[in-house]
Amino acid sequence: MSRTLEAQAEHAPRARWPTPPSGEYVHDVAYDYYGQRVATCSSDNTIKIFNEHGRKVAEWRAHGGSIWRLSWMHPEFGVALASCSFDRKVCVWEDVADAEEAAAQLDSAAGRVAWTRTAELADARDSVVDVQFAPHHLGVRLASCSMDGFVRIHEAADVLDLSTWERHSDFHAAADTAASKEGAGGAEAGGEGGYAGTSPLCLSWCPSIVENEPMLVVGLSDGSARLWRGHESSWSCVLSLGLGGARCHADCVRSVSWAMDAGRSYQLVATASRDQTVKLLALAEPSGSALRAPCAT
Repeated sequence: MSRTLEAQAEHAPRARWPTPPSGEYVHDVAYDYYGQRVATCSSDNTIKIFNEHGRKVAEWRAHGGSIWRLSWMHPEFGVALASCSFDRKVCVWEDVADAEEAAAQLDSAAGRVAWTRTAELADARDSVVDVQFAPHHLGVRLASCSMDGFVRIHEAADVLDLSTWERHSDFHAAADTAASKEGAGGAEAGGEGGYAGTSPLCLSWCPSIVENEPMLVVGLSDGSARLWRGHESSWSCVLSLGLGGARCHADCVRSVSWAMDAGRSYQLVATASRDQTVKLLALAEPSGSALRAPCAT
């Protein structure tokens, strides 16, 4: 009996966070690099920050619509958080006080928070459904994808000043190549919502530091996932899953994650779909030229 109780205690949650008001949904939960703070975003347009003990240390209304995803910046460049929303915007937030100061502010002054918006990126023409900071070896870059069909990469002009961002590059996620760039006929080719209604829903950077050029995997609404390689300001699709017959999934891909290489001889990508399956895709070569061992669980 004692062993059973010990096992239950071992697997008991370390912290619990309050749920949003009735009728609201938490869309994303993101831990910081050290696992000491967790950020949540929800359909009530707010972001909440909790410490490792489950205590809320910050809360603020961040967007004019439901907030879909969050991403923490690597601490090498400071403490910052990116958010994306139905309001078509990506916002960058910086922490201007430590966690204890933030908690004191919440206790003493309602509505006062320790986070400030340092940048607002409003390039998208439709809901922005995912955002992710690049691995730290690529500098301070942000990738975002929108229901207008485009993936956009922004870069901080100065890593010490997150108030100024430049559009580094963009590409249409449903195109076979990046020839259809925004502003060059690509947006019109697919119309609102992308090529034949296909839109990107999620993305993930390749974290491998040995890759000479940045890579992204993008999950699409048609059930496919595509790998893109960047070269300077252009991107090319190096692997398409779901074309020419067998589709990666039978329904839209809602989440993708590119694993750390951890000494493996291949790259590992996970995709999750509304068809209730998760697939692990092993790439035989870092270039993504071949698929080695796809499996579903």
